[in-house]
Amino acid sequence: AYFKACDELDAVECMHGLCSEDYADDDDVDRVSSEADRGEAIKILYTKLTKLPDEGLCHFVQEVLPAQKKTQVLLRTFHTCPGPRKCRLKSAQAHTPDMESACDVRTAVDTSMQMSDLHRSVLLQCYVELKSSVNVEDHVLDYLYSNFVISKSLRDRIRSDCTTAESKAGMLLDELPSCGASAFREFVDALIASKTSVHQKLAKKLMNMVKNDQQSL
Repeated sequence: AYFKACDELDAVECMHGLCSEDYADDDDVDRVSSEADRGEAIKILYTKLTKLPDEGLCHFVQEVLPAQKKTQVLLRTFHTCPGPRKCRLKSAQAHTPDMESACDVRTAVDTSMQMSDLHRSVLLQCYVELKSSVNVEDHVLDYLYSNFVISKSLRDRIRSDCTTAESKAGMLLDELPSCGASAFREFVDALIASKTSVHQKLAKKLMNMVKNDQQSL
């Protein structure tokens, strides 16, 4: 199992991280702390993670894991695994059955974390229109956060540092290219999910531009 093989993960620290937001309690911390076998402690943590609500799992991926300074492969695997929310946890377990090929995994994940040049180009071409038309508070920010595209800290920073709808959209657009290979698709899905007519039209325009650019290659 991926978690059992990942000897970089500190189950006790992770459980403390969950406990800080009331997704775990002192009994959970005591269980992993008293477990002498590291693999068994990871299993306890994994079992806890599979029972978390969506927001709890999101907190683990975006807040707890980054605090584990040596878990970049694991963190990136969470972000690039297919499937929504809890499915990502399960697919991460199967994504890398052992750590012998960690270097290969790091290379592959680093590549998949990059937004494609095509998607970057489309966002840039539509930057002015998107910045002036997208209301990120209309479902967009929360959608991207709940689907592991942006972190809680970025979501909160956009809301606290920006005072206008246009500045919020601008900051999000500036950050999206560094949010992973799926960020463009998830952004389009967020526009569609908001069910705002303006957002729907923008989503259609973005996808048509991608399609047309792909055909011209």
